[in-house]
Amino acid sequence: MKTKFFFIFLAGISLFNSCSKDHEIKTPICIREKIISSNGSHANQIWVFQYHKSKVFYVLSDCCDQYNELYDSECNYLCSPDGGFTGRGDGKCPDFGKEKKNGVRIW
Repeated sequence: MKTKFFFIFLAGISLFNSCSKDHEIKTPICIREKIISSNGSHANQIWVFQYHKSKVFYVLSDCCDQYNELYDSECNYLCSPDGGFTGRGDGKCPDFGKEKKNGVRIW
């Protein structure tokens, strides 16, 4: 019986923690729309990073040879740091892999 309550307690704590992060990050509307509209068809994961002292949203595609897109906090497209046929993105932000910091997966 104690074990059952322990697992319920752990599930509650993890649910509380996962819900509070979205409010702390303040996900822009366009990123929320990508999550809702994709329903798993394009965006496989969405991460928030610090990149060149700014908050950016990194949208990973669900499959092969598609660009992974990077957006700023105002929903402006910045670049595709990787993905595509070569796996090197569009070449507009080649330092993203080295310069990104403090990644948090939000979806």
